[in-house]
Amino acid sequence: MLISIFPIITNTLYGLLTVDSNLHDLFTLHNAGRWKRLRKLQLPHAVPDIFVGLRVSAGLSVIGAIVGEFFFRQGTPGLGRLLDLYRARLQSDLLMSTLLFSCLLGISVFVAVGVIGSRLTRSWFEEGTRN
Repeated sequence: MLISIFPIITNTLYGLLTVDSNLHDLFTLHNAGRWKRLRKLQLPHAVPDIFVGLRVSAGLSVIGAIVGEFFFRQGTPGLGRLLDLYRARLQSDLLMSTLLFSCLLGISVFVAVGVIGSRLTRSWFEEGTRN
């Protein structure tokens, strides 16, 4: 959780703060309040950046789960404990296969969240139009 939350927060904040100042001026001219500005201007603008943070966090969550399991040894045994077990027993073939599976899991989660994000935001922004 600690590893995964920071990319989401920073990318969301970046998306909320990088709205064009002319659009802010337009909302000011129409006497839009803070909540209306957030709901109708800043959040729609920040959605692609939120998905970038989610994509990065998806890959980091696999790493965080393995490292947390490796060090804290709580819950159901998983990849972190398998890595530690195979390392301690010097079973390099099983260690490498577990390591390869961990890498593929991280990459597949990263790609899956990226595909979902690009499908949901494809019609909002064209490539190269953002500042």
